[in-house]
Amino acid sequence: MTGAPGSIGAVGHVGIRTSNWQGLTDFYREVVGLKQVVHENSVISIFEVGSTHFFIMVGDARGPSFDFTSPDLAALRTKLLAAGVPCEPIESDEVSGHDSFSFEDPDGNRISVCNSHPTMPAVSL
Repeated sequence: MTGAPGSIGAVGHVGIRTSNWQGLTDFYREVVGLKQVVHENSVISIFEVGSTHFFIMVGDARGPSFDFTSPDLAALRTKLLAAGVPCEPIESDEVSGHDSFSFEDPDGNRISVCNSHPTMPAVSL
């Protein structure tokens, strides 16, 4: 992924929540044919689709969620704050390995931005 400091580089993650975690994991891996790169039993499955990660998590079913990635989170956050956009602090998630922050767009939509992620190998099941 390329991009100038303070820019959005790509859609990083698209995800869905479901009470049928194993069924959807099997469907997207075996029927759709996506490359599965993370398998945390009954918690989360992550599939690599180009440079975007598609995830399935246990939870109440709802519409897809997404986030952006940025090559320089601090520069993007500084740029948004300078434009008067409310932003949360950058936080690190030890489980995912991502640093991220959220901001609100003019309509009040909460948007997350995380650091880029490298290509990952497929999991062996």
